This record gives sequence, structure tokens and C-alpha cells, in this order.
Amino acid sequence: MQQLIERVNSQVTNFKVEDWFIFKMAILIVGAIIGCSFSDTCKKLRPLLIIVWVCAFTYIILRIFILEESPLKLEK
Repeated sequence: MQQLIERVNSQVTNFKVEDWFIFKMAILIVGAIIGCSFSDTCKKLRPLLIIVWVCAFTYIILRIFILEESPLKLEK
């Protein structure tokens, strides 16, 4: 478990602005999904939010455990 924590910490230190944006977006979407469960008007948005969250979460997991470098090449 200690090795896992050390690996995650070392990978998170290499996060770029885009990676932090996707990470924070995933956290905010979790709150929106929870909030949608209490409101009848936004229950139609919940499937879309879940799909976006799964995509963001998958990217973060891939970025931490598989990819050594961010695949987002936004800097020129």
C-alpha cells in the first residue's frame, strides 16, 4: 500500500494545468450527480454527467498509473 501511495504522489507532482483541470472537473461532476438525485428537473442530465465523469476519471487513472507524460499537447 505504501508503494501505491508513493507512486501516486510522484505522478501527481508531474500534473500539468490541464490534468488538474480534469481532476477538479471530475470532483465537481460527482457533486452535480449527487445534487441531481434530489431534483426532478435535472434528472435528465444525470446520464450525460455520468458519461463525462467516467471519461474524466478514466483519464486521471490512466494518467496516474499508465501514462508517464500528459497526452494533452496544448503548449506550443
